[in-house]
Amino acid sequence: APVADDHWVTLGGATIPGSLSVPAVLPPVTSGLVLRMDASQITGTPADGAQLDTWTDTSGLANNAVRQSGSSAGYPMYVTNVLNGKPVVRFNSGGADSFQFTRISNIRTVFWVLKENAGATGDGCFLLGESSGDYHFHRGGANGPLWAGYADTAIRDAGPTTKLMGNAIDGTATSLPSGSFQVVSLVTAPTYYNTNGNVRADQICQDRWGNSRSWQGDIAEILIYDRALTSTEENLVGYYLGTKYGLTTAYTASAAKDILTFVFPGLPATTISGNNITINVPIGTAVTALAPTYTVSTFATGSPVSGTARNFTTPQTYTITAQDGSTKNYTVTVRVNPYYLPPVTSGLVLCVDASQITGTADGAQLNTWTDTSYAANHAVRQGGSSAGYPMYVTNVLNGKPVVRFNSPTNNTGDYFQFPRITTIRTVFWVLKENAGTSDGHFLLGDSDSYQFHRASANGPLWDGGYAAYNIKTGTTKLMGNAIDGTSTALPSGSFQVVSLVTTGDVQANQICQDRTSHGSWQGDIAEILIYNRALSGAEELQVGTYLAAKYGLTTAYPPIPPPVLPGSAITITGGVPSFSFATVAGYKYRLACKNTLTDAAWLPVIAPPDFPLPDGWSATSTGAPMSLTDTNTASLPQRFYRLEVGSP
Repeated sequence: APVADDHWVTLGGATIPGSLSVPAVLPPVTSGLVLRMDASQITGTPADGAQLDTWTDTSGLANNAVRQSGSSAGYPMYVTNVLNGKPVVRFNSGGADSFQFTRISNIRTVFWVLKENAGATGDGCFLLGESSGDYHFHRGGANGPLWAGYADTAIRDAGPTTKLMGNAIDGTATSLPSGSFQVVSLVTAPTYYNTNGNVRADQICQDRWGNSRSWQGDIAEILIYDRALTSTEENLVGYYLGTKYGLTTAYTASAAKDILTFVFPGLPATTISGNNITINVPIGTAVTALAPTYTVSTFATGSPVSGTARNFTTPQTYTITAQDGSTKNYTVTVRVNPYYLPPVTSGLVLCVDASQITGTADGAQLNTWTDTSYAANHAVRQGGSSAGYPMYVTNVLNGKPVVRFNSPTNNTGDYFQFPRITTIRTVFWVLKENAGTSDGHFLLGDSDSYQFHRASANGPLWDGGYAAYNIKTGTTKLMGNAIDGTSTALPSGSFQVVSLVTTGDVQANQICQDRTSHGSWQGDIAEILIYNRALSGAEELQVGTYLAAKYGLTTAYPPIPPPVLPGSAITITGGVPSFSFATVAGYKYRLACKNTLTDAAWLPVIAPPDFPLPDGWSATSTGAPMSLTDTNTASLPQRFYRLEVGSP
């Protein structure tokens, strides 16, 4: 939380002034802030009553204001404990005191906290001025209205908004009360004569060179923005200034109480929908002590505080309290996917993976192919399929099962249908087409369209005429090598990894029949992945490497990164060794051991819950480091270890 003005801070037992160690406390809206003159942030500890030669801009843009030579001796003056215990800068009633700062030519919003002397003299007392000849902030006279007829139209016309103590006024008719501190705000607006609404100033607060038009009174703070603040933002800043200086205004405490961001470090992104926040995490993720961080609306607070560890085996409630005391509850739910997923899950909208099918016997008809992504686009067998097909067949590819299609030639064949996805941008297939078949064999189909059109089985992947433009102009790869999918034939009789990144959205809702008549698949499918975004080159390589390793296929994709277990990652405490090591997302890891190198086999180190029975393999890595301790080393003189990596 920001440190309040004039407070002291204790750091490590040493007490130091906040003004020396803590950055200037900024207003609640900083976007577009180009100048901030705040008497309470003046550093260097000037003496009460001392002449102020430089008023430092604390906006971060260093538009520092320098005292001008025509000012009265000793003025402008730094005076302490004037307004709500805070200092001000005092301008002499002689009428010539001023500062000059770097000209700002795109002023759109200004706030002032100031007091004009009663009985101030002269024909101006401008709230801002300009040295080169402009008089955008022209004022008719002291103790009178804020703007004169000479003021720029972006300030004085009907469109701009001038407020006094939070109440909208006509600045050309309403006088500035004298002898008491006021909060004044201005939001300019484009007009016929000023089409962008920008106005200029470079002086506090003299008009050009006219000594009779300088400020006479006290100024506590000036804020200048280069954009028009919204009404909500203007209220936030106005309430902040009124509260800071103990002034009663029409500005109201903020009722905003939203969670803006909610992050579980090292885990996938969350989804905020209304009062519900959800996150989908990979199988094996420990959720009993997650410590999410979050941000909330300006001036709001949250309970429990950001970074607090909580047990997310059940949904957790977060209460956000607005500045005005009203509250809003959010329910945060962590959903652990019971299935293994590829290393890239962002945008994954369909994952049908034969190795994740449960409850189906070898050789049995498969009626539903479960989508193991978080989108639940489950694929359902259609009535025109051959009896007993599509069929679940075990131990076909690298020890893993497949789904087998036995579609008749030139006829409606075996297929599934899933909810139509209209935003397909990336697809991966692991499949084998039977040799000697005919009639299309689409890699994906749709009941109403033919965007994945293929001319014939055992031929090129995409039909040069009928396939969608976004497919033909995209990037097609076969076994990791880029190809022209309209001319390169799909090899038959062997399993292939095919990938496609389109140049725009395409649609499908069938595996794999073309509309309602023909073109169904004949062969085996191990896995299909569909994303609703175009994966980057690095992501496509990552998923391709994962699939090649998982199914034991030789491709042009790079091999699995070898596991590394440096000696520096091993610590021994009381004869018990502990290990820590980096991982690559998408792979699983285990530590194996031998008591002597002549032992016949490496045995897994079992370290629940992360390296559990029966084989010690971890869950699929999210890319975070892993660690474990081997507690089974009592009385052993030595033990040898190796780190192993594999696909899920």
